[in-house]
Amino acid sequence: MDHAKLGANALSNSDAATAVVEYTKALIEHPTSPDYFTQRSIAFGRLKPARHYLALQDAEYGVLCGQKRGKRDKIQAAQQRRVVALYNLGQYADAKVVLDSMKRWRPENSKPQKMEHDMWSTKIDNKMKNNSQQAATSEYPAQSLPDGKAIKRTLQKQLKKDGSFNYNGEEQDVEMGDATANETAATPSTTQTATTSTATPTAPSTAPAQKIRHEWYQNSQSVIITLYAKGVQKDKTEVELEEDSISVSFPHPSDTSSSYNFSLDPLFALIDPSKSKYNVMSTKVEITLAKAEQGKKWGNIEGTAPLKKSNGAAKQDELAKGAVMSTLQQPASTSTAGPSYPTSSRNGPKNWDKLASDLTAKKPKKAKKKTDGDKKDKNGSDSEDDAAEDDYESDTGGDAVDGFFKKLYKGADPDTQRAMMKSFTESNGTALSTNWSEVGSKRVEEVQSKDDK
Repeated sequence: MDHAKLGANALSNSDAATAVVEYTKALIEHPTSPDYFTQRSIAFGRLKPARHYLALQDAEYGVLCGQKRGKRDKIQAAQQRRVVALYNLGQYADAKVVLDSMKRWRPENSKPQKMEHDMWSTKIDNKMKNNSQQAATSEYPAQSLPDGKAIKRTLQKQLKKDGSFNYNGEEQDVEMGDATANETAATPSTTQTATTSTATPTAPSTAPAQKIRHEWYQNSQSVIITLYAKGVQKDKTEVELEEDSISVSFPHPSDTSSSYNFSLDPLFALIDPSKSKYNVMSTKVEITLAKAEQGKKWGNIEGTAPLKKSNGAAKQDELAKGAVMSTLQQPASTSTAGPSYPTSSRNGPKNWDKLASDLTAKKPKKAKKKTDGDKKDKNGSDSEDDAAEDDYESDTGGDAVDGFFKKLYKGADPDTQRAMMKSFTESNGTALSTNWSEVGSKRVEEVQSKDDK
């Protein structure tokens, strides 16, 4: 049963109580999901009466889980729920701190997010006009995220035996943080103090997880990050590489019940994910990040401000397409010696001019018997054959080589088109390949002619 889907349906039908129960069940199955915490925060806020404190708590856990996964959009969604919960709790100064911190991470030209920000900014400012509150929070929650098993145990306690949520005010059953326990420890009674002082300390039930250290170095093309961990399970290692961030997750080698997460968001500078890679070895995990701007020296591996992403492969393909098509649309050369087009084919260079000429050469028409039913134009010729020939001449512009390349590109599949554009552009017009699997992963070097050597 998809409890998250049931929770979403309940929210859309204004059934917040059912949504709380279903998202709690979804979280029991996935205790570190930032989405489920964020959605349950919404449900808590829509209850009648609303539970804004629980909504705030879930929003903070949503932020922590988003940080664990290195997902900026998940963090932003949970941060917005923090703003709403803090506002509804009357903590306007804290709400303003969180709201203002979100602005620098907002994508450029995002009108919906800007409108939402402006709306809440106005509401908070109106409340603070005659209010001298001082902020007591920071951009991110101060508490740390418990491991998945601990969260799951607490979530299970939040549901009663009949499947309903526990709203009886039993804080230690409902709350996920250690606030109640810490509060009790901070003001112990005399009896508790005496008992504590005479108690014999016991050894922890489980040994602390081995600390995993990391190092990094760089050259002009790449940044190499090494995580020193023995016995990492390769098939359970998850690595996400984005232009401006990375995220690594795998079961902790010394405690497989917990997971190790390493994320950098944002990176110091942009990378090329298509050329980046990682390798899980017996004693370490090595991530090689290909610099988007080769030769640039990184001062650190993590940045302090959002990076402006490029338009990616689409922009590169568009530029390459423009270069190729503009070249193909140029008038035919008046030179008697045609240009040379090297290729990456294993069979060696192809004579594209000869191939184009052979394909486009007009073959003599074969005589055929005509019946009275054959359609002829007023000049007595076969109108359909002539029309097809005229269409071909129109397509090629009257030049065999020019027309051949236009038809080759037009009739090719997307990978072949990309291969043609990439090879032609990167080689400055000296090479042309139709094999994307061969040229897609590396730069196509310019081919030197015999005269240049």
